[in-house]
Amino acid sequence: PSGRRIEVKSAAYIQAWTPENIFAQIRFDIGRKLAWDNATASYSSEAKRNCDLYVFCLFTAKTKDISLLNLDYWDFYVLPTSVLNEKMPEQKGISLSSLLKLEPVKTDYAGLGAVSNCKGSDAMKLPNGYGSVTKLSGNRRKPYLARVTLGWTTDQETGKTTQNRVPIGTFKTKKEALQALAEYGANPYDIQNSNLTLAELYQKWTEAYFPTLESESSARTITAAWRYCHILYGMRVKDLRARHIKGIMEDGYIIQDRGKNAGQKVHASPGTKARIKSMFNLMLDYALEYELVDKNFARTFELSDDIIKEKEETRPSHIPFSEDELQVLWDNVGTVKYVDWILIQCYMGWRPQEMGRLRLEDISLEELYVTGGMKTDAGKNRMVPIHSRIADLVRKNYEKAQALNSEFLLNDPDSPKGGINITYDKYAGRFFKVMEALPFNQEHRPHDPRNTFVTRMKKAGVDPLVVKRLVGHKINDVTEKVYTYRALDWLREDIEKMS
Repeated sequence: PSGRRIEVKSAAYIQAWTPENIFAQIRFDIGRKLAWDNATASYSSEAKRNCDLYVFCLFTAKTKDISLLNLDYWDFYVLPTSVLNEKMPEQKGISLSSLLKLEPVKTDYAGLGAVSNCKGSDAMKLPNGYGSVTKLSGNRRKPYLARVTLGWTTDQETGKTTQNRVPIGTFKTKKEALQALAEYGANPYDIQNSNLTLAELYQKWTEAYFPTLESESSARTITAAWRYCHILYGMRVKDLRARHIKGIMEDGYIIQDRGKNAGQKVHASPGTKARIKSMFNLMLDYALEYELVDKNFARTFELSDDIIKEKEETRPSHIPFSEDELQVLWDNVGTVKYVDWILIQCYMGWRPQEMGRLRLEDISLEELYVTGGMKTDAGKNRMVPIHSRIADLVRKNYEKAQALNSEFLLNDPDSPKGGINITYDKYAGRFFKVMEALPFNQEHRPHDPRNTFVTRMKKAGVDPLVVKRLVGHKINDVTEKVYTYRALDWLREDIEKMS
């Protein structure tokens, strides 16, 4: 026995006395207590947390027909007492959401024995043969290497036996690495690839890759491409070859589940074929890094000229709004929902995904400018003046956001799912609703207001380098990029040249 003192707390959503579909609030007792001393047969004089480690047990079932003995419905959160003493020294209770902010190690019952061997706030002593976490040298983004032991190797000449330690990944923090070991201990998967399927590889890769992406739309693009690869899901990774990837690019399909084409087979478009290729490039790079494959066959070939040509031919062209269409938008402000959003985009040149990420803290209503942007170095944190024609529209959305207690400029409190904040998909959906409600060219796309901004600025005679700066395009002119400082008044004078 390690002599480590552990205090166990439990909670459940369903209580014996609560009606069906009425769930209890999850809260655990973490208050200081007087400890009982067997030697003196008395309580201590000082109340404190008398353990080294807390194990918070949560029964996750939400129907009364699930037995408490069913371990599949129990989650365990392990947290050193030192963390509670530092972050919540006087608090008597803690909710589940507050507990999760302290980053406890989550495990199931099978992994509980390993993760409960915890010392201090970030170190865990694991059982022999369970695995190890090592901090790699140098300045690395993910410095902690987690490895598991897969058997032992004996040198026939020396007779020396050593562990066969195989990496399962690198992580930003030691806690994340220990969490990965715990999850592997609870549900071991075939790291050494003998039977690892493509679906299992995709799961492992996306769990590591998606958190590094800047936007949810990037992850959705990969998820959409993966749907076309269902024929390969069960294939062993070590059997995958270039011909399989090429085949799925040409013949992969999905079954449409909505709209007028519901139930029909839909083959990959040229753009989707390119995304499938890119997805396999990255996924097999990951597999190669962790020695799950010996070669990345996705990188042994390039997109065919036919696919590239077809992709360019099918790429929808941007259609700027005409002056008549802009007037229709102005005529319907306050009448058709979201018209004001499109006008703001037309007069400031933001990308659709940037529109939903404009923060109130980056907007000055006094000096009339917004700092924002994303995607490229040139596009990030760029200053764009608020055109005088849309100043009132920006102000009204700003005040609405304050009333909704939102940190973002654009919000939809009537959104049926995903909260009030606006993602690219939500913005696109509302854009198309406006297009359907008004007598517009139905080929308009969510990027067209940005194209409208660029077109109207050029027609107004604005310096093309200024236009590039405002929309976040890369500037190759060294003088403009390095030596020319564009003050706010200078930019405002240019942007006001649009009527």
